[in-house]
Amino acid sequence: MRNEIELLAPAGGKESLIAAIQNGANAVYLGGQSFSARASANNFSDEELAEAVLYAHFRDVRIYVTVNTLLDERELERAVDYIYYLDTIGVDGIIVQDLGLAKVIRENFPNLELHASTQMTINSLEGGKFLEKNGFKRIVLARETPLSEIKLMRDNLNLQIEAFAHGALCISYSGQCLMSSMIGGRSGNRGRCAQPCRKSYEIIKRDGEPLKDSRGYLISPKDLYTLENLEQLIDAGVDSIKIEGRMKRPEYVATVINSYRKGIDGLSIKGEEKLLKQAFNRGFTKGIMFNEFGKNLVDSTRPDNRGLKVGDVLETQYKNLMVEFFEDINEGDLLEFQTVTGRKTLNANKNYSKGKVNIQLPFKVTKGGEVRRIHNMSTLENARKTYETDNKKLQIEFKFTAHLGDYPKLKLLSDKYEVEVFGEKIVEESIKAPANFESIYKQLDKLGNTEFVLKNLEIDIDENIFMPVGILNSLRREAIEKLESIIRKSTLRESKKVNINKNPKSIEKTKIKFSVSLSEREQFEGIKIGNIDRFYLRFLDIGIYKSLLEKGKEVYYRSPKILFHKDYESLREKIKHVPMTGVVVDNLGGLVAFEDKKLIGDMGLNVFNSHGIDFLGDNNMEDIILSPELTFHQIAEIRRRTDATIETIGYGFLRVMTMKHCPFSLIKKCEYKRNCEVCNFKEGYVLRDEKNVDFKTKREDDLSIIYNSYPISIIEHLDKISESGIDYLLLDFTFEDNPQEIIDEFVKARNGKMSNLNEKLKEKWENITHGHYFRGVE
Repeated sequence: MRNEIELLAPAGGKESLIAAIQNGANAVYLGGQSFSARASANNFSDEELAEAVLYAHFRDVRIYVTVNTLLDERELERAVDYIYYLDTIGVDGIIVQDLGLAKVIRENFPNLELHASTQMTINSLEGGKFLEKNGFKRIVLARETPLSEIKLMRDNLNLQIEAFAHGALCISYSGQCLMSSMIGGRSGNRGRCAQPCRKSYEIIKRDGEPLKDSRGYLISPKDLYTLENLEQLIDAGVDSIKIEGRMKRPEYVATVINSYRKGIDGLSIKGEEKLLKQAFNRGFTKGIMFNEFGKNLVDSTRPDNRGLKVGDVLETQYKNLMVEFFEDINEGDLLEFQTVTGRKTLNANKNYSKGKVNIQLPFKVTKGGEVRRIHNMSTLENARKTYETDNKKLQIEFKFTAHLGDYPKLKLLSDKYEVEVFGEKIVEESIKAPANFESIYKQLDKLGNTEFVLKNLEIDIDENIFMPVGILNSLRREAIEKLESIIRKSTLRESKKVNINKNPKSIEKTKIKFSVSLSEREQFEGIKIGNIDRFYLRFLDIGIYKSLLEKGKEVYYRSPKILFHKDYESLREKIKHVPMTGVVVDNLGGLVAFEDKKLIGDMGLNVFNSHGIDFLGDNNMEDIILSPELTFHQIAEIRRRTDATIETIGYGFLRVMTMKHCPFSLIKKCEYKRNCEVCNFKEGYVLRDEKNVDFKTKREDDLSIIYNSYPISIIEHLDKISESGIDYLLLDFTFEDNPQEIIDEFVKARNGKMSNLNEKLKEKWENITHGHYFRGVE
């Protein structure tokens, strides 16, 4: 394996930071109290961040700070002050999702490495080229990126490649999940995900009836485990092996980093999988990167930590039972038992030896049920021991010189630095006890409370010199203080405060223009094009495109959200032969793949502020469909600061998840050979959640799409659309048999006439939603 491979650890707090570094992390990523995609972690105050950077840099470990949430205009202004602070304390890199923030950092903070968060959904060579062109140093890959695409990136990009190797997975492509946001206003793009993927769902057939025995955790992925596949990852071109877990306890961080350090260093990993499972697991998968699918990716039986099986219940008599343990049990271990009503846990009240034992519990359990150990006190204690002592102090070397008639000299050397100090008194001859190696070493090795450890001592002294203890101690202290000062100064930076405030303009009320998006050719039949200004089509049909252009309409191909290099190559060839105005792109890779076309940015680009619009404008994209998580007020703030053409959704079922996984694969038992095109579950089936709310699904382009339970319809508030300065209102059709009926109602409402569309929609779809236009997101 390549020597320069970085092991990147998570830290949700100071103890986890120490655990990571003491167990061999080369770098640590962590978040502050604001703007972090793990807002529920403890995270670091500003003062703690400064301490963390110094602690890490003294041990030659890098610190990357996550500022990877979407930011509105006001928040971005505050975030820039925060970036200034991070620059001054010497942070090595910033992990970002927001395009506007990326632009500000690139233009104003040249010392900070810019890392593209996995929330940016970079999964292709084209996406990597876009980042390279725009000043990024590193890609944090989408977790679904195949090894073949990683190899292409390695061969064609001058970017560092970071890949998740262990820990919790998102089932949706990161940055493309709106499910938590639309259900309860807690946005995954803002660090507040409520994890609806970890809830149970039931499959509803086309006739509205539940599929028998289908209720389960159909979209809850197992945890990623690639310890045995590190060589393949590294050979593919991964530079940084990333461990997930900022929400996890320090002992977990210690255990996982220790195991992956062994793997990267080529040491034996025998027994490590068991330790990692005991640390935390929802079942293990190699992940989509290694082509895992169906039951190999998702276990529908439970969504939480399952620990390890350590025994079986042989007999039960009320609350007394006989258990056969396969391993010794420690007092305090958290054990899980199966009961008639579900799983229950309790801590072992004493040690139990391997074998058959009688136990009394405060609840009844199921005969024949398994016993699982969720927490092992022994392994937790062993993990804590790995970071209770500082074994990663900076190694230094002393060279001490003392000759009669000269001033004593102490030279201190480390891998990067060198300092030299001199004594104040000339060396004299000894009368009684001349100095020797042992006496000098004893004093110079007194580094206990410092950040350093003595690796080697060389001395060059005359045979009969007198060297007082006080002089040696003074030289040592002075040398250490000089080195500390050098390292601190090398960490701290001079930076400059940046004012990104624009001069907001007044908003001119707009006359709404309509863009219409169609998913299928059949939906085009019966469309009256007169009141429609733009067409976005998810299909290619030369006749339809040509007809629209001839009638003076703009027509764009609306490209898929997820494409790899070979897909872009194929698509570029196909659209060569189709006349069109341009392409609507839903992934940053599209700005490279279709750079010769007029481009419109789709919702998946997550544009949240005017600086993000400017960033895309620098890349020849002037028209943007804004994030559907913005309120009218936030949109108006954007409008006041940009002249670009902006668009928002007025009607349609939002795509709340885009995922490689197919929930129905757990029913069909399909894995690698899927035949999705002819699958009965391809369309028309529904996922019903625990509150009996239904989510429509589709399988297209080897991806599963989950749609919001109800359509957005903002027809009653077109005045707000106009007052917010929005240029185009998108009417997005997916499941509708007669789009024209809805178009007519919106045109009528725009012209000031009353519409009862929402009542009709409620009859058809049970309800409608205004999305986030009024409530916003956390």
